[in-house]
Amino acid sequence: MYKTPFQIYILWHDDFNPGKELAEYIFKKINRDPDNITFKEIGIPVKFRNLEENELNIQYDDAAKTAIVILVDDHMTIDPKWEKYITNIRTNSDVLLFPVAINSNSFSFHRRLKKSNFIRMNDLGEIKNIFNKTEDIDEIDFQKIFLLNQLLHEFTRELYSFDNSDPGSPLKIFISHTKTDGIDTARKLKKYIDSITRADSFFDATDIEVGYEFWEKIKREIDNSFLVMINSDKYSNSSWCRKEVLLAKKSNRPILNINTVENEEIRSFPYMGNVKSIRINKESGFKDYFYVITEIYREAVRYKYNELKLKKFLKEEGLNSKYLVNYPELLDFCNGDLDDKSKIVYPDPPLSEEEINLLKKDNEYFTPLTYFLKNRNLLKDKKIAFSISETSKKQKELKFYVLKNVMSELVRYIFYFGGDIYYGGSLKYDEEGNFNLLKTMLEVLELYFNYEKADDKRIYNYVPQKISNKISVNYKARYKNLLEIIECGQNEGSNITKDKKTELEEWIDDLSIMRNKIIDEIDAVILMGGKYFNYSGKYPGLLEEFLLAIKKQKTIFLLGGFGGVTKEIINLLKGKDSEYLSEVKQLEKNSSEYRTYYSNNIILKYSDIKDKINNLDYRNLNNGLSEEENRMLFRTEDSHQIISLIIKGLASKK
Repeated sequence: MYKTPFQIYILWHDDFNPGKELAEYIFKKINRDPDNITFKEIGIPVKFRNLEENELNIQYDDAAKTAIVILVDDHMTIDPKWEKYITNIRTNSDVLLFPVAINSNSFSFHRRLKKSNFIRMNDLGEIKNIFNKTEDIDEIDFQKIFLLNQLLHEFTRELYSFDNSDPGSPLKIFISHTKTDGIDTARKLKKYIDSITRADSFFDATDIEVGYEFWEKIKREIDNSFLVMINSDKYSNSSWCRKEVLLAKKSNRPILNINTVENEEIRSFPYMGNVKSIRINKESGFKDYFYVITEIYREAVRYKYNELKLKKFLKEEGLNSKYLVNYPELLDFCNGDLDDKSKIVYPDPPLSEEEINLLKKDNEYFTPLTYFLKNRNLLKDKKIAFSISETSKKQKELKFYVLKNVMSELVRYIFYFGGDIYYGGSLKYDEEGNFNLLKTMLEVLELYFNYEKADDKRIYNYVPQKISNKISVNYKARYKNLLEIIECGQNEGSNITKDKKTELEEWIDDLSIMRNKIIDEIDAVILMGGKYFNYSGKYPGLLEEFLLAIKKQKTIFLLGGFGGVTKEIINLLKGKDSEYLSEVKQLEKNSSEYRTYYSNNIILKYSDIKDKINNLDYRNLNNGLSEEENRMLFRTEDSHQIISLIIKGLASKK
């Protein structure tokens, strides 16, 4: 089973208010940004821990190395539960601790961390004054970028030591520039690199020892370096600069383009593309250069992590394929090493349709997730529902970002392989607009399909009447050819006439009708999270959908790594008990109105439900996965593992 080379856990006390913002920023920059699904990202699994009730333990065996970032504030320092938690963290060379001192009290936290070199957030004033900085920087924004910068330094060192006996080897940075108009920016960048990083920077002829042949030395440096292009007005005019770019591309090296063009490029060099580009000008100061250096390290981490991941993938599968750490481009075929490889693997996510169509036709392009699933119509006409929600208000506040990421990736790969998505409830997900699921769906369809010209609907949105009444005519008209809205309710199937129903009874009837209709229509349902209490139906929503799917023998995938009702269902499947799904707990935690309804109207009681699920096992999920694979799905939080297992299961259901 797939094991990632590297994973990251971020730990913080839930009373440390900036903790969530810092953790989400790290997630966005080191894993991926779930609000921008089309962006190329690093993809390292990032997981959050807050000592939330029923939270999973750290899953060390999911990765070759596990980095644990501990945000130590005053609340954590004095909390005995956190003291115990840190004591129980594994002590071996594959577990790396990175404590972060929020203030000077942090150093008093735990004896295990006494000898650790803390990342010192309490010293930011000194750091900001190094270059007599004068521009304004918002404190929390600088904290985020500083923490990211420091962590990237550490992660670079660890990742580059995987296949290097010397873990202390610094990152090598080759600054490619022209003397005519790029020298000032290059010198300024080198000064910042030398002052605030441990990197080695190769600058110009002064870095070449006397007696060395000039071009041979440059080639050796680029072969082992990160290339930074100072792309000035006259950069593309320089033969040396063009050679340096081509050599870095041929060697499959990480590259960053710093765009300093002030007036014009007479002819932009066509082979400088397909890399990250950052704008810098003469007025740029500390803040901008600090950001550039951070992005150099972020790209270095992306490059090395994906190189390790792709090498491991090819070795474990015994595949004779070429890997590219950067996205494929036409220039790759001019470098002479792709001609004998018909299969080319590159990092997830898959390229867009228009890019794939430009590339060499007799080659096949795959990511690790799409390699064995060559048929783009693998899920054609498959009707797939997913029901995903936070378990509580607290989890929504602390970990909603992680749930958004899994939802986004599910959307990406279900659509990529030709499936249709069925969803119950509002596609904006919540009233605050924290996650617009429809926006994500549209972006994916635009990326992989020309949805504006498509004549088939791919999204089916089932909504209870109490929600459907609020959907505007403008909304329905705008998405008419893409989205079908199915309204559920209108007193169907109820023994209680509408004018005699309470508000709760209306919700219960509408939601039950909606869930029955969805489960009748679909082939498979994916369940994750789920509220324990304060729901609007007769049971917790995910529990009701699970019972319906079991009854109708549908394919079911249970994602237990995010807790909630899904985790309780899994516990019952394993023959365990569930306090949360007990009648006592449900009646205690829900309203008096619900207790009355439950007593008078619900035939299948919680004790019956528990007995029913206790008598099931993984085979009743009907999902094509083995017991071991289902157990992996029951606990993993890694979107890569989740997607690969779900797609494998769906592919087996012909």
